[in-house]
Amino acid sequence: MLRRICLLCLLVALVAIPAAAQDDWFVMLFNAMTREFVRVNADGSQETYTLDLPENQYIGARDIAFSPDGSRIAFCVVEYGENNQNVTTLHVRELASGTSIVARELGSSIGCRVTASEDFSQLAVALIRYYSGDPSADTRLPSWELLVMDSTTGQMLYALNSDTPLAAAISYTYGETFLPYVLRFSEGEVIFGEVPYGTEFPPDFPIYLWQLDADTLERTEGWGYPFPDFLESTGELAVLGQDPSLPAGEPMGPVPINNIVTVTDASGASQVVYHNPDDVLVTVEFIDSGERLMLQLVESFDPNNPDEFPGTYWLALDRQGNVEELFSTDGFAFLTAAPDGFLVFSTESNTLPATYTLDYHGEGGVNTLLSLESENYGSWEIAYVSPASPAEDLPPFTPITP
Repeated sequence: MLRRICLLCLLVALVAIPAAAQDDWFVMLFNAMTREFVRVNADGSQETYTLDLPENQYIGARDIAFSPDGSRIAFCVVEYGENNQNVTTLHVRELASGTSIVARELGSSIGCRVTASEDFSQLAVALIRYYSGDPSADTRLPSWELLVMDSTTGQMLYALNSDTPLAAAISYTYGETFLPYVLRFSEGEVIFGEVPYGTEFPPDFPIYLWQLDADTLERTEGWGYPFPDFLESTGELAVLGQDPSLPAGEPMGPVPINNIVTVTDASGASQVVYHNPDDVLVTVEFIDSGERLMLQLVESFDPNNPDEFPGTYWLALDRQGNVEELFSTDGFAFLTAAPDGFLVFSTESNTLPATYTLDYHGEGGVNTLLSLESENYGSWEIAYVSPASPAEDLPPFTPITP
């Protein structure tokens, strides 16, 4: 694979004090087809749990919220009926025992998603009730809702929907059929996107800040597409962006032509910290306790070789501007942060059963935590990883002028 990596100049900077090594972290895998969880601990030991749900109720790994210690989960499911008479239920359960803590019906909807506060004490439940223009829709209900609920009792604490006065701030850029997609829920505020439902995420969907106690809703900027990453310890926000004045790669499909990475600090000042002129940026995430950013890129599409599928690779960008290649593949792989390193969940199998490996990359090298076979290609996903302890005295990322 041909790829160019732009190495930035080394600059003198403060040296970050690394966080103490963590040895009690874990990874939670989920199989949406079999409803199985596998908890993989840092030492490679494993525990398996099963989520008891009716066969006609589906839930994906990204739809589940976990308590910090992994003992409880929250999710919502929709039991679809005729004429839009669906039953939506919020569940909170003890994972190991399957004990139900909360099972609260939330009325009819066509989609829902749960996000937990950092301590799991509250849940933000996003609902889309019906498609705009659906003749069978019960328009007495709000078309969308965002509810904040107590995770232990199921009590509704705050509510925002299309009928509340605060909804006057909503622009409805892509119509009324949208899901309030929560990007951050912390410290009494919810940041969510006005994301059209049942279609691709547009690159410029509006973002809102809902202050719960102040009961205010306003537009906010800087959260990027498709998903930003926020570092709580420093207040930094890392996002992908598009600068049409700079060279960029050619995507294979209808995805944003992201060619830069920006970091906004706690004061609100934004700086470009990385530019790739050749390939397309698709994800950004803080790793190594916030000392580096992990960037996922897809190689530029070559119209002269339309049958050649572009490869995917991952880079790490440190705060001094140095770039390191982490991993590359022509098949399936998912990388994410883990305490003192990062995880690679991947398979090289082209036929079933597919063999998946979960590898931890840390200071001691690469450690394979799990190897498993699956008859359902792509059904296993990383659903949750223990958060890392933040490093202290981190210097800012080095800005560049592309």
